[in-house]
Amino acid sequence: MLNLIKNRWSLTALSALLMVSTACGEATDTEEPNTEAIDYSEFRPFDEQNMTNQIARLESHAEIVTLRKTATTENAAEVYGQIEDLYEAYDLNAKVAGRTDDHLDTEGWGHENVGEFWDGQITNAIAMGAAGATEADVAWAGQVIDKGLQVFFYYSVYHELYLKKRKNFDEAYGYFGLNFDGTPRDAAPLANNAVAREAEYGLTLVTPIFNSFIEARYALANGTASNDDVLGEDAEYDAAMANIDRLMLSALGHYALHEVDVLTEENADIKIIEARVIWDALAPYAESVDADAAQAVLDGLYPDGMVERDDANYFYTGLSEIRDGSTTIDTTALRNAMLDILETLE
Repeated sequence: MLNLIKNRWSLTALSALLMVSTACGEATDTEEPNTEAIDYSEFRPFDEQNMTNQIARLESHAEIVTLRKTATTENAAEVYGQIEDLYEAYDLNAKVAGRTDDHLDTEGWGHENVGEFWDGQITNAIAMGAAGATEADVAWAGQVIDKGLQVFFYYSVYHELYLKKRKNFDEAYGYFGLNFDGTPRDAAPLANNAVAREAEYGLTLVTPIFNSFIEARYALANGTASNDDVLGEDAEYDAAMANIDRLMLSALGHYALHEVDVLTEENADIKIIEARVIWDALAPYAESVDADAAQAVLDGLYPDGMVERDDANYFYTGLSEIRDGSTTIDTTALRNAMLDILETLE
């Protein structure tokens, strides 16, 4: 009976969403965050009025991806100048700098000062790309910015869910990037990556993530009376949140695995930096479930060793040697270690 009620609620909620006007509170081209007052007196599940800035930031990321693919040593200053503008639009850089890894509170593992770390890495990458010293610098910088923002979006989904408020929940949904019917938006790196990994590795990710969002929103509807209420202890919400996080980690982990699977002598440096950046989101989890496999992954990604995490060159260590072939990647060992971790997320 309870499941029937939930199904009816979710269908009603999704139908109601189609009738909600998205004109009020939309982000503008002023590159300023939306501050327009919104009336929360009426319950609106998955309210797009709460997602306008999140959607705008996803669209900024999509523009950054398009731009980085056009960058060369000749036009690097111009292209990375535009990327810097996009990074500052809709308060994106401030949101990155202020982000926390709330797994530290909920799970006991996570990265300290994750927002400061990613803002520093992205800002340094913009400067390195703009300098355009080498083709490698231009390419590596673009990957750190692109994939680093995707990791930020992952942390943001978890952060907004962690706050257990209706508005923040809608922001989490916006960051993940699904439409009201559970299909990915065009500019939605987390959701679209999940779709791609489903096809590549035979996974089931997007539908259970969508269903878990509905389960969590149902719990919020029952457990809070207004937009400002914080949901207390709620086993159903916590289980749905944990499932969303598990599946997002699986999608990201398989994304890193994908980069290893398509690695060749010609693209090794690019594939490794992509895998390094994406896997960084999983590293604390990996350490918590299998320390030996976690270290084996890092050894495979950084065969010449690692520098301190606060080093500006953290992701670039040994890439020149990988690029010129003097350092090679043991893809079999790296893949097997990644799979050891990913199996714990099944």
